[in-house]
Amino acid sequence: SKEMQEKLLETAKEKLKKLDIDMKGKDYIFGESFSVIDAYLFVALDWLYWVDPKDELRIANFEELNRYVNQLKERASVSDALEYEANQFDN
Repeated sequence: SKEMQEKLLETAKEKLKKLDIDMKGKDYIFGESFSVIDAYLFVALDWLYWVDPKDELRIANFEELNRYVNQLKERASVSDALEYEANQFDN
């Protein structure tokens, strides 16, 4: 229902705001090193592009999460994975 969709969107925004605050001054979720949770969160945050028709959950709306995602994109492993994924859709 429309009401349920609005409630889910509001809940997601609240969780992203909290995560944005929690990421202040941190390079990774659990301390100083990249972990599997960082890889998983990167994917989950990227999926928001596909499930948010109103653009209310865009990472660009969350300063710390935007910094975090852009920092992860600079990692060779993440960059290589994104390039590989893009090539899969080009063929």
